[in-house]
Amino acid sequence: NMGWMHDALGYLGLDPLHRACHHDRVTFSLTYAHKERFVLPLSHDEVVHGKGALVHKMGGQWQHGLDQLRLLLGLQWLHPGKKLLFMGQEFGQDREWNQDVGLDWHLLADPQRQGLLAWVAELNRLYRSCPALHASDSAAQGFAWVEGNNRDESMLVWQRHGGGQSLTVVLHFTPVDRRDHLVPMPSAGRWRILACSAWTRFGGASSESAPEVHAEVKFDRVFAQLNVPPFGVLVLERVGEAGL
Repeated sequence: NMGWMHDALGYLGLDPLHRACHHDRVTFSLTYAHKERFVLPLSHDEVVHGKGALVHKMGGQWQHGLDQLRLLLGLQWLHPGKKLLFMGQEFGQDREWNQDVGLDWHLLADPQRQGLLAWVAELNRLYRSCPALHASDSAAQGFAWVEGNNRDESMLVWQRHGGGQSLTVVLHFTPVDRRDHLVPMPSAGRWRILACSAWTRFGGASSESAPEVHAEVKFDRVFAQLNVPPFGVLVLERVGEAGL
Protein backbone atom coordinates (compact mmCIF):
# COMPACT_ATOMS: atom_id res chain seq x y z
CA ASN A 1 0.00 0.00 0.00
CA MET A 2 2.25 2.76 -1.29
CA GLY A 3 -0.61 5.22 -0.90
CA TRP A 4 -0.68 4.66 2.86
CA MET A 5 3.09 5.10 3.02
CA HIS A 6 3.14 8.39 1.12
CA ASP A 7 0.13 9.77 2.97
CA ALA A 8 1.46 8.80 6.41
CA LEU A 9 4.95 10.18 5.79
CA GLY A 10 3.56 13.30 4.16
CA TYR A 11 1.21 13.95 7.06
CA LEU A 12 3.81 13.34 9.76
CA GLY A 13 6.29 15.44 7.82
CA LEU A 14 4.07 18.48 8.37
CA ASP A 15 4.54 20.77 11.33
CA PRO A 16 1.91 19.63 13.88
CA LEU A 17 0.41 23.13 13.72
CA HIS A 18 -0.69 22.44 10.14
CA ARG A 19 -1.91 18.85 10.47
CA ALA A 20 -5.49 19.88 11.24
CA CYS A 21 -5.72 21.29 7.70
CA HIS A 22 -4.53 17.99 6.19
CA HIS A 23 -6.45 15.52 8.36
CA ASP A 24 -7.74 13.55 5.37
CA ARG A 25 -4.21 12.46 4.53
CA VAL A 26 -4.09 10.25 7.61
CA THR A 27 -7.64 8.90 7.24
CA PHE A 28 -7.93 8.34 3.48
CA SER A 29 -6.22 4.92 3.42
CA LEU A 30 -8.94 3.54 5.67
CA THR A 31 -11.57 4.15 3.00
CA TYR A 32 -10.05 1.34 0.90
CA ALA A 33 -8.05 -0.73 3.42
CA HIS A 34 -10.34 -3.77 3.03
CA LYS A 35 -10.43 -3.71 -0.78
CA GLU A 36 -7.19 -5.69 -1.15
CA ARG A 37 -4.78 -7.69 1.01
CA PHE A 38 -2.27 -4.95 1.63
CA VAL A 39 1.26 -4.71 3.01
CA LEU A 40 2.07 -1.38 4.70
CA PRO A 41 5.69 -0.60 3.75
CA LEU A 42 8.27 1.64 5.39
CA SER A 43 10.89 0.21 3.13
CA HIS A 44 14.39 0.56 1.70
CA ASP A 45 13.20 3.10 -0.86
CA GLU A 46 12.28 5.57 1.89
CA VAL A 47 15.71 5.65 3.58
CA VAL A 48 18.11 5.89 0.59
CA HIS A 49 18.99 8.23 -2.30
CA GLY A 50 18.87 11.43 -0.28
CA LYS A 51 15.62 10.68 1.56
CA GLY A 52 17.27 10.26 4.98
CA ALA A 53 16.19 8.15 7.95
CA LEU A 54 12.59 7.94 9.14
CA VAL A 55 13.32 9.81 12.36
CA HIS A 56 14.32 12.89 10.33
CA LYS A 57 11.12 12.87 8.29
CA MET A 58 9.01 13.91 11.28
CA GLY A 59 7.73 17.50 11.27
CA GLY A 60 7.98 20.02 14.09
CA GLN A 61 10.79 20.28 16.62
CA TRP A 62 13.73 17.91 16.27
CA GLN A 63 13.53 16.69 19.89
CA HIS A 64 10.14 15.14 19.11
CA GLY A 65 11.55 12.90 16.38
CA LEU A 66 11.64 9.66 18.38
CA ASP A 67 8.24 10.37 19.96
CA GLN A 68 6.76 10.76 16.49
CA LEU A 69 8.58 7.71 15.17
CA ARG A 70 6.87 5.67 17.90
CA LEU A 71 3.60 7.25 16.73
CA LEU A 72 4.31 6.37 13.08
CA LEU A 73 5.09 2.75 13.98
CA GLY A 74 1.97 2.58 16.14
CA LEU A 75 -0.07 3.86 13.19
CA GLN A 76 1.50 1.20 10.97
CA TRP A 77 1.01 -1.75 13.33
CA LEU A 78 -2.55 -0.82 14.39
CA HIS A 79 -3.82 0.00 10.89
CA PRO A 80 -5.26 -2.89 8.84
CA GLY A 81 -2.61 -4.57 6.69
CA LYS A 82 0.60 -6.54 7.09
CA LYS A 83 3.79 -4.73 8.10
CA LEU A 84 7.15 -4.12 6.44
CA LEU A 85 9.86 -2.13 8.25
CA PHE A 86 13.36 -1.62 6.88
CA MET A 87 16.34 -2.56 9.05
CA GLY A 88 17.58 -0.01 11.56
CA GLN A 89 14.32 1.92 11.82
CA GLU A 90 13.27 -0.22 14.80
CA PHE A 91 15.84 1.58 16.95
CA GLY A 92 15.79 4.97 15.21
CA GLN A 93 18.79 4.77 12.86
CA ASP A 94 19.42 8.46 12.27
CA ARG A 95 21.42 8.43 9.06
CA GLU A 96 20.54 7.33 5.58
CA TRP A 97 21.01 3.65 4.71
CA ASN A 98 24.43 2.86 3.25
CA GLN A 99 25.00 -0.62 1.86
CA ASP A 100 28.75 -0.31 2.53
CA VAL A 101 28.42 0.45 6.24
CA GLY A 102 26.80 -1.52 9.05
CA LEU A 103 23.89 -0.28 11.12
CA ASP A 104 24.60 2.18 13.93
CA TRP A 105 24.17 -0.33 16.72
CA HIS A 106 26.05 2.02 19.07
CA LEU A 107 22.88 4.15 19.20
CA LEU A 108 21.38 1.51 21.48
CA ALA A 109 23.55 2.91 24.28
CA ASP A 110 20.93 5.68 24.36
CA PRO A 111 17.97 4.77 26.65
CA GLN A 112 15.63 6.57 24.21
CA ARG A 113 16.65 4.22 21.41
CA GLN A 114 16.28 1.25 23.75
CA GLY A 115 12.77 2.52 24.46
CA LEU A 116 11.93 2.69 20.77
CA LEU A 117 13.20 -0.86 20.29
CA ALA A 118 11.07 -1.99 23.26
CA TRP A 119 8.03 -0.27 21.66
CA VAL A 120 8.51 -2.21 18.42
CA ALA A 121 8.83 -5.42 20.45
CA GLU A 122 5.60 -4.54 22.29
CA LEU A 123 3.79 -3.83 19.02
CA ASN A 124 4.95 -7.21 17.72
CA ARG A 125 3.76 -8.90 20.91
CA LEU A 126 0.34 -7.24 20.67
CA TYR A 127 0.06 -8.02 16.98
CA ARG A 128 0.80 -11.68 17.54
CA SER A 129 -1.28 -12.18 20.68
CA CYS A 130 -4.35 -10.08 19.79
CA PRO A 131 -6.44 -11.56 16.94
CA ALA A 132 -8.26 -8.23 16.63
CA LEU A 133 -5.07 -6.83 15.07
CA HIS A 134 -4.53 -9.49 12.42
CA ALA A 135 -7.44 -11.91 11.95
CA SER A 136 -9.66 -9.68 9.77
CA ASP A 137 -7.17 -7.35 8.07
CA SER A 138 -8.84 -7.38 4.66
CA ALA A 139 -12.45 -7.62 5.87
CA ALA A 140 -14.67 -4.56 6.20
CA GLN A 141 -15.92 -5.82 9.57
CA GLY A 142 -12.36 -5.85 10.93
CA PHE A 143 -12.31 -2.06 11.32
CA ALA A 144 -14.72 0.58 12.64
CA TRP A 145 -14.35 4.29 13.29
CA VAL A 146 -15.12 5.64 16.74
CA GLU A 147 -13.90 9.17 15.92
CA GLY A 148 -12.31 9.98 12.58
CA ASN A 149 -13.16 13.66 12.19
CA ASN A 150 -11.38 15.28 15.14
CA ARG A 151 -9.10 17.39 12.98
CA ASP A 152 -8.92 20.23 15.53
CA GLU A 153 -7.05 18.02 17.98
CA SER A 154 -5.46 15.80 15.30
CA MET A 155 -6.72 12.71 17.08
CA LEU A 156 -8.09 9.41 15.75
CA VAL A 157 -10.02 6.69 17.60
CA TRP A 158 -10.88 3.39 15.94
CA GLN A 159 -11.75 -0.21 16.70
CA ARG A 160 -10.11 -3.35 15.38
CA HIS A 161 -12.15 -6.57 15.39
CA GLY A 162 -11.17 -10.17 14.78
CA GLY A 163 -11.08 -13.62 16.29
CA GLY A 164 -13.82 -12.76 18.77
CA GLN A 165 -11.83 -9.83 20.18
CA SER A 166 -12.23 -6.07 19.90
CA LEU A 167 -9.63 -3.39 20.72
CA THR A 168 -9.83 0.39 20.69
CA VAL A 169 -6.94 2.49 19.41
CA VAL A 170 -6.25 6.17 20.11
CA LEU A 171 -3.66 8.07 18.04
CA HIS A 172 -2.70 11.67 18.79
CA PHE A 173 -0.63 13.71 16.32
CA THR A 174 0.21 16.92 18.24
CA PRO A 175 2.70 17.81 21.02
CA VAL A 176 -0.12 18.87 23.37
CA ASP A 177 -0.36 16.93 26.64
CA ARG A 178 -4.11 16.28 26.90
CA ARG A 179 -4.64 15.25 30.50
CA ASP A 180 -8.05 14.04 31.73
CA HIS A 181 -9.24 14.37 28.16
CA LEU A 182 -12.69 13.14 27.13
CA VAL A 183 -12.04 10.57 24.40
CA PRO A 184 -14.95 8.94 22.53
CA MET A 185 -15.27 5.21 23.16
CA PRO A 186 -17.40 2.54 21.46
CA SER A 187 -19.17 1.39 24.65
CA ALA A 188 -19.51 2.15 28.34
CA GLY A 189 -17.76 0.06 30.95
CA ARG A 190 -14.30 -0.62 32.30
CA TRP A 191 -11.38 -0.42 29.89
CA ARG A 192 -7.79 -1.53 30.42
CA ILE A 193 -4.87 0.21 28.75
CA LEU A 194 -2.84 -2.57 27.16
CA ALA A 195 -0.09 -0.30 25.88
CA CYS A 196 0.86 3.38 25.65
CA SER A 197 3.71 4.60 23.47
CA ALA A 198 4.61 7.29 26.04
CA TRP A 199 5.31 4.91 28.93
CA THR A 200 8.82 5.33 30.31
CA ARG A 201 9.92 1.84 29.24
CA PHE A 202 9.28 2.90 25.65
CA GLY A 203 11.24 6.13 25.98
CA GLY A 204 8.36 8.38 26.98
CA ALA A 205 7.60 10.28 30.18
CA SER A 206 4.30 8.71 31.33
CA SER A 207 3.83 6.43 34.33
CA GLU A 208 2.14 3.06 33.92
CA SER A 209 0.01 3.57 37.03
CA ALA A 210 -3.82 3.41 36.85
CA PRO A 211 -4.02 1.44 33.58
CA GLU A 212 -7.81 0.98 33.92
CA VAL A 213 -10.34 3.67 32.97
CA HIS A 214 -14.14 3.94 33.00
CA ALA A 215 -16.22 4.96 30.00
CA GLU A 216 -19.68 6.40 30.51
CA VAL A 217 -22.35 8.34 28.67
CA LYS A 218 -21.82 12.11 28.55
CA PHE A 219 -23.50 14.54 26.13
CA ASP A 220 -25.32 11.62 24.43
CA ARG A 221 -22.04 9.87 23.59
CA VAL A 222 -19.75 7.48 25.44
CA PHE A 223 -16.48 8.98 26.67
CA ALA A 224 -13.56 7.89 28.81
CA GLN A 225 -11.41 10.37 30.68
CA LEU A 226 -7.89 9.59 29.49
CA ASN A 227 -4.44 11.10 29.73
CA VAL A 228 -3.47 11.35 26.07
CA PRO A 229 0.24 12.20 25.89
CA PRO A 230 1.95 14.23 23.17
CA PHE A 231 2.21 12.13 20.00
CA GLY A 232 0.71 9.29 22.01
CA VAL A 233 -0.66 5.92 20.97
CA LEU A 234 -3.04 4.04 23.29
CA VAL A 235 -4.42 0.51 22.89
CA LEU A 236 -7.39 -0.38 25.11
CA GLU A 237 -9.50 -3.46 25.75
CA ARG A 238 -12.90 -3.56 27.46
CA VAL A 239 -12.73 -5.72 30.59
CA GLY A 240 -16.20 -5.40 32.15
CA GLU A 241 -19.28 -3.42 32.97
CA ALA A 242 -19.00 -0.25 35.03
CA GLY A 243 -18.69 -0.96 38.72
CA LEU A 244 -17.97 -4.69 38.31
